Amino acid sequence: MSSVNSPVIDYTARDFLTIKAALTNYIKAKFPDTWRDFYSSGMGQCLLDVMAYSMDELSFALDYTANEGFLSTARDRSSILLRSEEHTS
Repeated sequence: MSSVNSPVIDYTARDFLTIKAALTNYIKAKFPDTWRDFYSSGMGQCLLDVMAYSMDELSFALDYTANEGFLSTARDRSSILLRSEEHTS
C-alpha cells in the first residue's frame, strides 16, 4: 500500500553523507510534527549520524562480501586461493 506522502527511498545511497541526507529527508517527510531536532548539536543529529554510520559500514561489508564471492572481483588472497581451488576440484 502506497500513500501520496510516502517519500521515494533511494537504495543507491551508499556513502555516509548520502545516507544521512536520505534519512533526513525521510524523517522530515514521515515525521514532520514529532522529529524536529535537526540542529548540528542536537541529540536528533547524533542519532542520524549513528544510523548513517551503521548503514555505511553495513554497505561496505555487503560490497566486500559480494566482491570476495567471485574470482574475477576478489581482492583478498585467501578468497582467490579458495575460489581457484573450488574451480580445479
